[in-house]
Amino acid sequence: MLRKTVIDGKKDDRSSEIITPEQLKTLIDSIQGGIATYTFSPEGLKIIYFNEGLCRMLGYTREEYERATKDSVITAVFDEDVPYLQEQIDRHIEDGSPINCTYRVHVANSDEYKWLSIRVTPEEKQGSTRYSNAIINDVTEQKLAEESALIHEAEMGLVMLQMGRILCEYDVQSGILTMPDEYAAKYGVATSLCNIPYIVKNADIIDEAYVDTYIEFYEAIREGKPTGKTEYREKWVDGSTHWKRAEFSSVFDSGGKPVKAIIAVEDTTQQHLQYELEQSRPTLSEKNLLVHALFNLNTGETLDYAYRDGTIVPEEERTAFLFGGDNLDFIIIDNEERRRYKQLNDPKKLLKCYQNGETELSLDYRRRMSDGEVIWVRNLLRMVRQPGGDDILLFEYCYDIEAEKIQELMYKSLISENFDYVARVNGENHHFDIITNAGEAYGMSPVPGNDMDEAVRVIVRDYIHPDDREMITEKINVEMLKKDLSDRELLEYTYRMVLPDGEIRYKEINIYYMDRQRELIIITRKDISSFAFKEVQKNQELVNALNEAEQANRAKGEFLSRMSHDMRTPMNAILGMTALAKEEDNPPRTIEYLENINESSKFLLGLINDILDLSKIESGHIELNEFAFSQKDFDRGINTVIRPIMEAKKIDFVYNMDCGATNIVADKLRFNQIFFNLLSNAAKYTPEGGRVEFTAEHIPGRNGKNGMRFIIRDNGIGMSEKFLEIAFSPFTREERNVSSEVQGSGLGLAIVKNLVEAMEGNISVSSTVGQGTEFVVDLYATAGDKTVLDSVKMADYYPALDAAQMLLVEDNEMNVMVAQKLLERKGCIVTVARNGQEGVRLFSRSSEGHYSAVLMDVRMPVMDGFEATRRIRALDRADAAEVPIIAMTADAFIEDRSKMFEAGMNIHLTKPIEPHLMYSAISGAILSK
Repeated sequence: MLRKTVIDGKKDDRSSEIITPEQLKTLIDSIQGGIATYTFSPEGLKIIYFNEGLCRMLGYTREEYERATKDSVITAVFDEDVPYLQEQIDRHIEDGSPINCTYRVHVANSDEYKWLSIRVTPEEKQGSTRYSNAIINDVTEQKLAEESALIHEAEMGLVMLQMGRILCEYDVQSGILTMPDEYAAKYGVATSLCNIPYIVKNADIIDEAYVDTYIEFYEAIREGKPTGKTEYREKWVDGSTHWKRAEFSSVFDSGGKPVKAIIAVEDTTQQHLQYELEQSRPTLSEKNLLVHALFNLNTGETLDYAYRDGTIVPEEERTAFLFGGDNLDFIIIDNEERRRYKQLNDPKKLLKCYQNGETELSLDYRRRMSDGEVIWVRNLLRMVRQPGGDDILLFEYCYDIEAEKIQELMYKSLISENFDYVARVNGENHHFDIITNAGEAYGMSPVPGNDMDEAVRVIVRDYIHPDDREMITEKINVEMLKKDLSDRELLEYTYRMVLPDGEIRYKEINIYYMDRQRELIIITRKDISSFAFKEVQKNQELVNALNEAEQANRAKGEFLSRMSHDMRTPMNAILGMTALAKEEDNPPRTIEYLENINESSKFLLGLINDILDLSKIESGHIELNEFAFSQKDFDRGINTVIRPIMEAKKIDFVYNMDCGATNIVADKLRFNQIFFNLLSNAAKYTPEGGRVEFTAEHIPGRNGKNGMRFIIRDNGIGMSEKFLEIAFSPFTREERNVSSEVQGSGLGLAIVKNLVEAMEGNISVSSTVGQGTEFVVDLYATAGDKTVLDSVKMADYYPALDAAQMLLVEDNEMNVMVAQKLLERKGCIVTVARNGQEGVRLFSRSSEGHYSAVLMDVRMPVMDGFEATRRIRALDRADAAEVPIIAMTADAFIEDRSKMFEAGMNIHLTKPIEPHLMYSAISGAILSK
């Protein structure tokens, strides 16, 4: 399908225009039969459109039919057919079931009537309104032919005696047949008849052709046969004739002689009439009947098979049509239709349908004919029981419904689209008719002449956008359309039209054959300017999103570049100082090297922690641990951590804390992290000899909490206006003429902002290049207990570790050495396992309660820490479930911690291990065991 890309659309202000029935009048009225559109109302269906064909069919003028259907759509319908038709309409309104039925109507201004077939299909809602479309055809000729085949039924005055069977009793010795009163009344005889069966020779009860059969039935009883059956035709006292099916079951005396028989009699007249009707149907001269066939579903035998012209199909080809021979894939082109065809024509399923009372089935599908042409057909299947037997006969009829389908599809296509142009083109002489054209509404001149190719040349010259003229000229001419439609059902093209006032409109045309003979081409055009405009907007949004993604990638690239530099710098110092310390003989100088290594290691760890903190915050896994602490605790941290940094750069540091709260309840670690980060930044970007102020004041509280405002102000290098817009974004750091000593991850401010917001506070920044920066942080916290004591340094004493048996599971030699030495300093006795498998083996072979705790690495060869933990917990011994298992790993993310806890670990320690944290965690775990 060729489609030209739509760009630079202009918002459509005429997109609500739709094609009206009047605009399609010429085309719709050329359709044979009636077409109507209904809408739903509380009273039922209401007709809102019908074509002239429907009026002609019923003998009305348009005005007369409008008046006649004003109050009801079933005007002029035979009274006997109204309930049936109304039932179909009610079900259609209720659940959208299609209507497919026949009924009789009076012809206007006459005593005549017609049989009509109607097919109503629901359409999609338009807003709150529901619509349905109908195709209506005159089937009077066909119905009258069917009625002629049943006329003898009316003449005989057929009335079914009853749906069930009548039981009679026959006495073998006396030859007396006893029957129910109502049955005897039909014959005009007594309930007991003597000399049966021979009396029938003189009585006018059994049809003469079946007297012998009737006598043989009773002689079989007298001969002592246990069961038997027959079928015959009998006469009633009113002169009517009826088919009967009789079955007997004999009763014998102790000597084995027949005494009597119970006879069940069933009326099979309806089955015979149905059989006769189906036998006569192929002679009804139905115009669209292609094939008729007769099959025995019980035996699988093909009894009759012929084309409409009487051609008898060879035996070997018959089953291909109904039951799907080897060429079914060729005959039925659609996979889904082929599947439904096979399902419908399964003999076992057909027999089951008959038993359930479903005697008539149908299926519409596309069928490839013997000449290769593909048309729509309808297979109609009717099942009756074989007269005089038990087999079920299947009468099948195949009808050509191509014209009906074309009418239905074309009508749906034209009515459902908002076309501003519809034309019909004859592929042979290139003559075209314009059915409807909105060109005049745009101020366009009428197209001259009736030759399509000439009209296209004029339109291309006067109204097609210059960039689209070549495409339209090449594709929209009759010969090219015929060529392209030879292997495609539909052609679609999009182009731009330039109106006389210079406005550009976007148009889409659809081109397809209207008829089966592929002579008549339909061209429809609709305005898609509004869609084009939306597509341009969508394209622009995609461009903007791409730009944002590229900007984010650049920021991350710059971040990785800085991280590479900032991490390699301390690593260089660590490696260099380590090399110097190894060669140094002067102990004081060695200690100096080790202190430098320690400082560089802390800086490197700080970079790593910043990255991990941001990951936790952005993933929503930040946890605030609130407890009361005093202002003195905070003051001590400022004086211990921040003031030495300021003094080292000879910065005048002004600290004034007066926020109106001596004690507060908050997450102390996160609280300190906010201000230590901002103050260290202030020191970092303030030149030597500068000034940094840190003040706090009371502000109105909210939600029952005290308000505190903290201000950090410096006279450092400041930030540019451009950078202020992204100052709190991760992976950003302004690079200007800054000393190489100024290092960092570019994550600090992003972490601070997220922490402040997590504590339900606010942060803002103002800055001027060369003059300094000011941060304002507003926080809200509950006042703490006045008895809160100042924090004291935890004593470096852990009695639970003295002589504790520790199982250290670690594969890295350096980590083993560090952990073992640290534990042995506190009196622990350490056993080392080099992988998870060895750790499980050592634990399982130890006595119960031997190990006080297990220190477990996660990533190890042979068996990892997760599996080792699960196996220890699964051991059948009491201490396996109680022993503390402490994870010591470099995996620091939330999901890593979750996996560890799910495996059965108690505590998670992140490498590099801080000794006092390790001692505290192990000691607490042992004591709480």
